[in-house]
Amino acid sequence: MKIKGIKRIGLLLIGLMLISIFSACGGEDASDGSYANVSTDLSEVSTDGGEDTSSEPSGQLTFVPASPEGQVLTEKGHSPQIIIRNYNETATDALGRVLPTSEETGMPKEGKYVGLFYSYVTAGHNCDNDNSKSLAVNPYNPDFGPRWEICFWAEPETGYHRGDDVWQIRRDMYYFAMAGVDFLYVDLTNGLLYEGATKVFLDTCAQMRAEGQMTPYIVPWCFGTATENGGDIGSFYNQFMTVEKYKDLWFHWEGKPLALIKPQDDGTYPILNDARFSDKLTFRKAWTMPNPQRGEGYWLDNNVVNFGYGYGYRDSKSVRFAECIGIGCAGFANFGAGRSGRLSTESYLNDFLETDTQGLGLVFEDAFKQVMRKNPECQVLLISRWNEWVAQNFTHPDDKGTDTGFVDQFNAEFSRDIEPMKGGFTDNYFYQMCSIIRRFKGVMPADEVSGENTIYEADPDVFEKWQNVSPVYTDFRGDTTHRDHPGALGNTRYVNTTGRNDIVESRITADGGNLYVYVRTAENMTSYKDKNWMMLFIDADSDKNTGWEGYDYLVNYEVVSDTVTTLCAYKDGVWQEIGTVAYLANGDRMTVTIPRSLIGLTDKTLNVNFHWMDNVSDIYDLESWFTTGDSAPERRNNYSYKQDIDFTGENERFLPARESGAISGMRPVTFTDEEQNSLEEGLKVSFYPLVENYPSQPDFRLIDVLMTGSKSTKTITAEDFVYSSNVGMLFEGYIYVEQNGAYEFELSYDDGAKLFIDGRLVVDGTYDPNAADGIKTAKGSIILEAGYHAIRVEYAELKGGNAYLSLEGDWKFFRVVDYKKTVEAGLILREDFDNTTFDELEKHFDIEATFTLENGWLCGNWIDGRRFHYVASELKYYTFETRIIAGGIVARPYRSAIALRIPTDQPISKTSLYVPDNNDSDPTSYLGTSGIFLYCAENTLEVAIHIKDETRFRKVHSVGYTFTLPEGVSFGKGAVIRFEDKGETIDIYCEGDLLATVRLSKKERADAQYWKGESYRYAEVLDANGKVVLTTEGYEAYVPASGNCAVVERANFFKLDYIELYQLGYTYNGDEIVLTD
Repeated sequence: MKIKGIKRIGLLLIGLMLISIFSACGGEDASDGSYANVSTDLSEVSTDGGEDTSSEPSGQLTFVPASPEGQVLTEKGHSPQIIIRNYNETATDALGRVLPTSEETGMPKEGKYVGLFYSYVTAGHNCDNDNSKSLAVNPYNPDFGPRWEICFWAEPETGYHRGDDVWQIRRDMYYFAMAGVDFLYVDLTNGLLYEGATKVFLDTCAQMRAEGQMTPYIVPWCFGTATENGGDIGSFYNQFMTVEKYKDLWFHWEGKPLALIKPQDDGTYPILNDARFSDKLTFRKAWTMPNPQRGEGYWLDNNVVNFGYGYGYRDSKSVRFAECIGIGCAGFANFGAGRSGRLSTESYLNDFLETDTQGLGLVFEDAFKQVMRKNPECQVLLISRWNEWVAQNFTHPDDKGTDTGFVDQFNAEFSRDIEPMKGGFTDNYFYQMCSIIRRFKGVMPADEVSGENTIYEADPDVFEKWQNVSPVYTDFRGDTTHRDHPGALGNTRYVNTTGRNDIVESRITADGGNLYVYVRTAENMTSYKDKNWMMLFIDADSDKNTGWEGYDYLVNYEVVSDTVTTLCAYKDGVWQEIGTVAYLANGDRMTVTIPRSLIGLTDKTLNVNFHWMDNVSDIYDLESWFTTGDSAPERRNNYSYKQDIDFTGENERFLPARESGAISGMRPVTFTDEEQNSLEEGLKVSFYPLVENYPSQPDFRLIDVLMTGSKSTKTITAEDFVYSSNVGMLFEGYIYVEQNGAYEFELSYDDGAKLFIDGRLVVDGTYDPNAADGIKTAKGSIILEAGYHAIRVEYAELKGGNAYLSLEGDWKFFRVVDYKKTVEAGLILREDFDNTTFDELEKHFDIEATFTLENGWLCGNWIDGRRFHYVASELKYYTFETRIIAGGIVARPYRSAIALRIPTDQPISKTSLYVPDNNDSDPTSYLGTSGIFLYCAENTLEVAIHIKDETRFRKVHSVGYTFTLPEGVSFGKGAVIRFEDKGETIDIYCEGDLLATVRLSKKERADAQYWKGESYRYAEVLDANGKVVLTTEGYEAYVPASGNCAVVERANFFKLDYIELYQLGYTYNGDEIVLTD
């Protein structure tokens, strides 16, 4: 069975080749690479070459650690080490692996450094595809998009982020501080320095240092040349390493900033003989491929993974020692070197070219074990990789060869990112990296706990008393900054404003009757009436297997008053109120008093883990924990408190339970007034095309919807209107229950179905390809409070035959209808859509947006019936009007565009419009087509000319001129713009008045390789008075002579509330446009 661009036999052969490579390079230990039998226990490796570390002095560092205030080099001329500072915390990952403590790792070891691969390549390239989605749509013949395009292998946890997203950079730096990374070796080996992104990255690190947050040092990894005009170390040094404000950011080795250098194509490193830099930098050769010269002076990137065991060594007076060894969690995709090692080969791959073991970290763990067995004296451990995510599509134009077509990364198995991903194995590799670094470098023991304390919230000096309590648990200051930045895939823009109360400190203590907990924020806390305000999660038994994700109790799920709050226990699958407790919040500080007996702490030994959350979007969803609000400590980490205090029951601070309104189950959805008024009976129903013999229950997040409609129904059924034996359906809306209680849901289905209430899986009827045909039943229950609750039912008909789906019972379904919301056509209609399909579905649904195909172009109606379309006129020129209402303006008005002219043979796509370049001095962008575009802000209209280079990088020269709308006219209030295309001129009117004119001319160029003599190559923009305000000229490209008109939503630079587009009637006599009624 062949896959487009891939041959499974190729992966098998490559996997066998990889085994041979390990055997050839690994010597007598090659047999230890049998990853099938590798334990996932992260604590079994001796971290000091077998030496007993139990006798090391507790809590006494033998060296001065790094500080954000500036670096003082060691006696050897190295940068100071960054120690792991979250030693008062514990964490258990999704696989049940617990972070090792100082008892297991020993104290921080002097002279041990960890470097981590880091990339911001996505700042310089707009990406066109997500391979995981291509495989999900059609695992048997996936479409990875055009050759040469940049593709993500999957979606990162925080979306398809760009490398210059400051919010993301700060988040990365916090995580590196958690892990204890000493330096980042920044990958600039593709011949580009990404100057704009580099500056953003360095500025962000410098700013965080100024705020008091230590960030890893930085090592550039470039070509070993100094031509001063390319992506080489000489250029990097001159542009960045001489800047005063960056001077403390560089990682020093042997007295000078370190630079890793990649060889030229001929294998040489000219920079080593360049006198301009030999006394300024310390060089180490570094590359991923085998090299007969490797050894002395080499720092090898993930060498253990790809080419057997090897290391970069140094000779001292008496002994040769390992200076640096590189490890990683996988190798190169085109070698078949996946995350599962020998389990990455053909016999273990499923239809999506993934394995059951891809999330276990087998290769990563085995590589680290080899290092600690063979060279525990290693000074520097290089780990790869973080924020790589993308690879260029080199698939063959035909189906020959065995190459996957993706050299670096391909999918979840054949990739090597450690950064958390959305779904899948989430943060398994991040926590495995944290464990490896702890075992390599050592970690401080937990601070001593102060004695028994009684600190009632009613004490007049309550907050002063807390200053005598230890330890002090800390959290990152500044991790609640808001996000607003374009993404790197398609027309995405990421906005996150959930950061609210910035938690920076917490303490805990107890006496014989109560547990007392204290918290402090960076600024005064917001009102206790806010949703999900300053919640305290308590793991009272230090057992991850009890409660919700280990948490047994929750304080502040709902706050009763300014002195009384709720205490909930996790019972029967939901948080339920068991009482109330006293608290006091004053300015930036809060203290809570909890009776020990209420939370089961009646034994002498207190072994409690606790965690603060503020403004998390969904307390039942870990992804929300990781990406919204503030979490203290971060992610799965918990503050750990252990102390022996006899339980006496004296002075327990009990408060009366609430007489009414107690939390009893899943809280109902709270609608805004506008949403409440827009509620209508029925559900939103979406259809997803599935290929024949689709192998599993589909993940609808990864598959583009075929079409979306609505249906007024009191039942969820499928048999009446499913038109295909290979289709997925998604029902979404709200269910209304009249009273509190436990509700049972029962699905009958064929072939697979799942039901979610408020985002939680309640009924699991996941498709089983081995199950017998026929109708199946699955049940589940959940406790709900009276009101509206979100419902989602996923259904898949996969085996042919008759479709069947039924939700038993008499339920009331509702949906929120937003008649102003436009539908992005490209996300609604797939290429395989046809009118027959639409006609069949229209019999059963009130279609929200209807679509037809006219001459291969998409046309349709908005949900209120008004017509819109991509104009595919047979006439050479056209005239039309559009009314735009826009609001929510932010920094730059480049979100929605009217495309006046684009090539007739190149449809507009989600990635085809303007993306501002991160380098303000270089007005270029990467986009899918050239043409004339208009960008609409509230009070301005920009006329922009984009001319695409015909090279494979598709770089586009982009210029624009912004016109201010006439006084009193605003797109915020709704304004009509009109375009009259006369061939070589296009007149643009606003509310009837001429605003601008675009004038085109051919202006032939004999030296233009791709010049087309019939095309316009020169463009001018004129104002209403005829003054030329902008000119631009195409070189190896052209402005379309004629083309198509489209309305396209581009990344969220401002919110587009409503738009309508219609074409005026006219005739064209060859010389002029004549309008008709």
